[in-house]
Amino acid sequence: MKKILILILTWVCAMGLFAQTPDWVKRHPVSEDVYHGVGMASLDEADYKKKATDNALEDIVQQIATKMERNSLYQVLEVGDDVREMFDDQIKSSMSAWLEGQKLVDTYRSDDYYYVYFTLDKKEYRRNAEKRRQEVLNVAVGFFRKAMEAQKKMDLLQALDLFAKGLETVEPWAFMDLSEKGVNIPVELYNGYMNVFSGLSIVSNVSRVKGEAFKGLEEPIVVCMTRNGEIVPNVKFKVDFLTGSADMTTTAVADQHGLADFYVKNITSKENLLELVFSLDDSFFAGLPQTYRKMLESKSLPSVKVVVEMEPQSATAYFKMNTNNDIEGCERPLRGFLGNEFFTLVKDRKQAQCLIDVSTVLEFGNTVTGGMYDLNTCLCTLHIKIYNNRTKALLLDYSINRHKVMIPVSKSAEQSMGMCVRELMKRAKRELPGKIKKMNIH
Repeated sequence: MKKILILILTWVCAMGLFAQTPDWVKRHPVSEDVYHGVGMASLDEADYKKKATDNALEDIVQQIATKMERNSLYQVLEVGDDVREMFDDQIKSSMSAWLEGQKLVDTYRSDDYYYVYFTLDKKEYRRNAEKRRQEVLNVAVGFFRKAMEAQKKMDLLQALDLFAKGLETVEPWAFMDLSEKGVNIPVELYNGYMNVFSGLSIVSNVSRVKGEAFKGLEEPIVVCMTRNGEIVPNVKFKVDFLTGSADMTTTAVADQHGLADFYVKNITSKENLLELVFSLDDSFFAGLPQTYRKMLESKSLPSVKVVVEMEPQSATAYFKMNTNNDIEGCERPLRGFLGNEFFTLVKDRKQAQCLIDVSTVLEFGNTVTGGMYDLNTCLCTLHIKIYNNRTKALLLDYSINRHKVMIPVSKSAEQSMGMCVRELMKRAKRELPGKIKKMNIH
C-alpha cells in the first residue's frame, strides 16, 4: 500500500499538477468585459494577505483611472503638477475604498510571495459609478450654490470655505464626467474658488501721515477692503513693516461697515520713514487644506502701503564745560554748533536726555624762526564725551589730540586763542556729524 501511494505522488508531480504556477500569475489577464486585478506581497511583510488584496484592487483602479483620465478635472484646467498629483492621489484612494462587485477568483502562494486575483464586471462597475456620480453631483452643486450666495453677500470667507468644500467633494471623482446640463461642476467650483479674489483692493484713510519718533499717532490708520467697488465686511487684516518699527495694533478685524482700525501707540525707530503694508491676515486661509492654500499662491492678493514721515526731532542735552578748559573760546561756538545741528540744549540737567562734557587743553611748543614770520607752535586738544543722562552710559567719546596750530608771534594772546578755536572747530564740524548721527540716544 505504501509503495502504491509513493507511485501516485510521483505521477502527480510528473504531470505538473502539484503546486503549478497559475497562468494569471505568469501573465496578466485581459478581456473586454471584465477588469482583472492581480496583486502580490512578500511573505516577509506583516499582513501580507491584506497587502496583496489591496494591490489587486489598486490594479483595477489604475485601469479605470487611466481609461477615464480624459474626463478628469486637471485635464480641463491648466493647473500645476502639485494639483495634478493631489487629484491623482485622491482619485485612487477613493476608488479603492468604494469599488463594489469585485470577486475573488484565486490566490496563490510561492516560496517568497503571496498572490491575489480579483475580477470586476465592467457593466456592474458602470452602474455603481453612475450611482456615485449622482450622489457627488448633488452634494457639489449644493456647495456651489451656497458659495455663490455667500459671495453675493460679500461674505468672502464663507464663500471660499464653501467652494473649497465643493472641490473636496468632487476631487476623488474628478475622473468622472461630473457635468449637469452641460455645466462642468468641478470646473465651475475651481473657477469660483480662484475668482473669490478677483476685483479685490485694500484702501486706507491716509497714504502719508506725519509722526514723531517715540510717540504715537493721534488718529488710527483705517483700512478697508472692497470687491469690484463693494465693501467687504468682517475681514481680518495684518500689518508688516517695510522700514522702521512701532508698538501698534498688529491685526484688526473689520466691522460690518468694512472698517478696521490700527492704532500706532509708539514709533520705536529713528528712521526718517516708517513704511507699513496692510494685507489680509494669514487666518483668512487657515481653514483651507494645504493644497488649496498652495493653489492660491499664484493669485495677486491685495495690499496697501502707508508711509509715516518722521518730524525732525532733536534730543535734549545739558552742555557742561569741564574745569579743564584751557581754550575758553571753544565753549560758545561748540554750544551753537551742537545746539543748532543736533540737540536742544536745556538749562536744567534733570530735563536732559544727554550730558555733553567738554574739556580742552592748550600746550605751547617751540617757536619756529627763519621765515617771513616767526611762528609760535600751539598744540590744541578738544575732548567731548556724551552720556545718556538717565543710564550714564557713554554714547560718544570724541577727541582732537594735540592739533598743531602755527601762530605768528606778533599776534596777541586773544588773537592767538581765536586762531586755535577756529582750527579746532573746522575739524570738529568736519568729523563730529557722522559720529553723532550713529549714536543710539534712546
